[in-house]
Amino acid sequence: MTEAMDLSTAESGLRAAMLRRDFDAAFAAPHASLFRETEELLAVRVGPDLYAMRVAELAGLHADRKITPLPNQTREQLGIVAVRGVLAPVLDLRSLLGYPSGPAPRWLVFTRGAEPVGLAFDRFESHLRVTRVQGLPLFRAGEHARPHVLGAVPLPTGPLPLIQIDSILAAVVRPKER
Repeated sequence: MTEAMDLSTAESGLRAAMLRRDFDAAFAAPHASLFRETEELLAVRVGPDLYAMRVAELAGLHADRKITPLPNQTREQLGIVAVRGVLAPVLDLRSLLGYPSGPAPRWLVFTRGAEPVGLAFDRFESHLRVTRVQGLPLFRAGEHARPHVLGAVPLPTGPLPLIQIDSILAAVVRPKER
């Protein structure tokens, strides 16, 4: 009987040692979520709807900046604003996304790049950190899609339409440079 007891005690000791090793290893190993790539997004309101913009495509977020109107500007152009000593054109996201005109937008983001462009919108909602996504198809064939919104970010509350900054710059800013 002592032999059986010694074996049982040895097994318990071995099992306890393995549990201690696994417990310690769990703290020594990096957490798996640290290696999942995340993406920073801004949730903004344009007209009545909520949209997302990738923070990596933006250089700054501002409220209540003085925008100076220009003569002969288009519906999408709100004017210019000084940013770090440089004049930047300001575009109205409401117009670019096909919404009717409304009150002057309060919020403004600047695009990254040598020549920043301001994009004005109605309201800043929140900052989001999500697992990196490329954007999912948002609209089914035959449904009306907003210009410059080519996908959505999947969230637990439902898909959040993703504004494609490059699409806006390619359509509105870069053709004029040619």
